This record gives sequence, C-alpha cells and structure tokens, in this order.
Amino acid sequence: MLEIELCQPDGRTPSLGAIPFICPLCGRIPRLSSTQIEEFSKYLEQMKRVWQADIENYLHSFPTKKPLPTLNCRFYLPTCTADKIREDDLIDFLVDSVVRYVTESKLLDPERMKDPAYSSRIYRRARDKFRQKDPKPSEVGELILFILLESEGIIQVVQKMPLKTNKNMPLHGADGIHVQVDNGMILLHFGESKMYKDLGGAISKSIDSVTDFTNGDGGKRKFELDIISTYIDKEKFGRYADVLAEIVLPYAKNKQKYREVNSIFIGYNWDVMCKLSSRDQLDLTAFLKSEFEKRHDEIAEKMQKAVLGSKIKDQHFHVQFMPFVDVDQFKAKFKKEL
Repeated sequence: MLEIELCQPDGRTPSLGAIPFICPLCGRIPRLSSTQIEEFSKYLEQMKRVWQADIENYLHSFPTKKPLPTLNCRFYLPTCTADKIREDDLIDFLVDSVVRYVTESKLLDPERMKDPAYSSRIYRRARDKFRQKDPKPSEVGELILFILLESEGIIQVVQKMPLKTNKNMPLHGADGIHVQVDNGMILLHFGESKMYKDLGGAISKSIDSVTDFTNGDGGKRKFELDIISTYIDKEKFGRYADVLAEIVLPYAKNKQKYREVNSIFIGYNWDVMCKLSSRDQLDLTAFLKSEFEKRHDEIAEKMQKAVLGSKIKDQHFHVQFMPFVDVDQFKAKFKKEL
C-alpha cells in the first residue's frame, strides 16, 4: 500500500496516510517522498517499449560526454557487416518499431498480441497511422529519438502521432514528451529531432527550435503541458497518471524534485562513411568506431558552444548524435519501406 503525505487543514505537521495519490483534503498531488519516487522509477522501467538489447544489433553506443553540468552528449553509430554499413537493416528495425511508437498500451496486451491475426492488424494500423499524412522528413528522426530515449529508460508520456493525424489538432511543438526518474528527480523531456547534411546546421537549427519552443510567443510549451493533462496514456501509467498530469501544471506545489530537459536527436552526414576503401583493410567496425570516437570531443564542444551562445543556456540538454552516409537518402528509403 503506497503511503503519501496528506495536507492538514489545521496546519499540523502532515501525517502519513494510505492511498489515494490525490489528497482528499485539498484535491492536489501531495509531495512525493524519495521512496515513492524510487517506486515510480521501478514502475517506469517496466513500461519500456524498447530495451538496450533491442538496439544493440543495429547501433553501437558510446560513453556519454558531459561538457557542461547541464549537457549530456550521447553518441550512436550504425553497425556494419564485414564490408557494408547496415543502414538498410536499421530502416527495417525502425519500420517494425513504428507500432511501439504510435500504439496505445491497451492495444498492446501481450496475450492478445500472441494472436497472429490481431498482431498483424495492430502492425498495419500503426503503419497506416504513421503515414496517414505524408511523413515529413523529420518524422523518422522523431522515431529514432523515441527509440533511443526508451532504451535509456526515458518513457514516452503521450503518443503524438495519432494527434498529428487529426486535422483538427494542429501540433507544432515538441517532437515527443517523455519522463524519467534520475537521482531522485522527476525529469520531463521535451523532444526535438533534426536530420541535416551538415552537423553544424543541425545543431544550430535544434537550438533555434528549442529556443522558440521555450521563449516563443506561440505558447508551444504551455500547449505541450496541456496535452499531457488531456492525452496522457492512463492505461500505461495507471495510478501515476494523475501525478504526472498535476506536477506539470504551472500552479502545482511541491515541484522541488521536478525538472524539464530538452532531449535532442541530431542526424547528419559523415564523409568518413563514404570513403570506406581508405581504411587499408582494417576491420570496418573497428575502423568506424575508432574514427567516430576521435570526433566525440569536437562534437560535444560544438554543442557546448551552441548552448552557451543561446538564450536558453541555463536549461538542461540531453543530446543524441548519429552519423549517416546520407540523411536524405536514409529518409527516402524509410518512407519507401513504410
């Protein structure tokens, strides 16, 4: 039985009482203890739709760089055969992962998914939903962002693709909304994805988008927070749905353990991947991993400079970098396979 601190109408020290999450005295979410936040963290781990083991066959991951206390830089590289980069296999994995990205939890019941006819119908429905509106080039980036965040235990709060396909629901905000528990803090991640030929351009555009999202006059951030309250997957989050819906409200109390993070995926062309014959018979995987690692400090420094030179330098950032042979070709192939 979960215990929470209840408000006291007479000003006495709050006592511990058993559920519910909503305080019966004030109708608000009481302060969560460290133990309860840890329980929430364990609950989120069970809600993951993508695991590290799922992506290891398609992507190499590398140690995180932290050029600023508020900036995490993560690095991913497509895996290879003996003589070829496996971008086509990565595309197949992404297409198969669309169902995890767009489908409500109640429809992914493990027992029902054992039925071949039912699971086939769910997969068709997911792909139809993803391409219902001609996919923008950025939307494969949004899918990659989702997969990387989920594999890290940063869990999707709202499935935005069904909202995007609703012509009465124009969305121009974050590319995703995810939640994480880290070091006793509840972190709400607003997603942004950019795939450009030029790394510097992708970094610059991502900072521009996040700045507009945070400081723009269109109320995009407020709109995203309202989406959480209205469209949070209650089947998925259960008793924690009210906690998330309440804690993001601007007038909510007890937000000392709540933080917002800008999670960014940056895909870009890397010329080294187009010059594989220059590796002098070295193992392809070892060659690319070595060359990529040599550039991590430089990439992290570029991101650091972009953050420090922006109007949002005091915000928190979680950035994933991934090089491609050609981002435009990759997006076109994904669209064709979808």
